[in-house]
Amino acid sequence: MTYEIVRFYQGDHPQEVIATGLSLEDAKAHCNDPETSSRTATGAEAVARTEEHGPWFDGFRAEATDTEPCDECGAEIPADAPDMVNDAHDPSCSLYPTAGE
Repeated sequence: MTYEIVRFYQGDHPQEVIATGLSLEDAKAHCNDPETSSRTATGAEAVARTEEHGPWFDGFRAEATDTEPCDECGAEIPADAPDMVNDAHDPSCSLYPTAGE
């Protein structure tokens, strides 16, 4: 799974995807940098962004993957893992994780 960095703004300014294809470790490292939030950033570029757009911060999320329906439950699941046990399946599906696994 890969992750993307999203810049979130307060108010009406739309979100911006600013990086893609990152590992979880790299995404966390980016977001832990003080320069990735208007509350803690001191660099000229970040200060100018805050002055122009108001409060903002960088967050991360898993990148979207192609999906296909499960043959058993019909839930949309990652196309690269159609037969893997994961919580994308309907709880009634045999491929949904059960307690104790």
